[in-house]
Amino acid sequence: MTSRERMLTALNNGRPDRLPCQVHGWMPYYLQHYLNGMDWWQADRSS
Repeated sequence: MTSRERMLTALNNGRPDRLPCQVHGWMPYYLQHYLNGMDWWQADRSS
């Protein structure tokens, strides 16, 4: 998946193969809805 496809997928509420951008912290919505309620530490270790 190219970076363009990844961003367009995310903008259309799809699931890209990975996050389309760098984040400095995990958004609570993303953790709850896409990572099954993981906390920040679990998400960092799983990525």
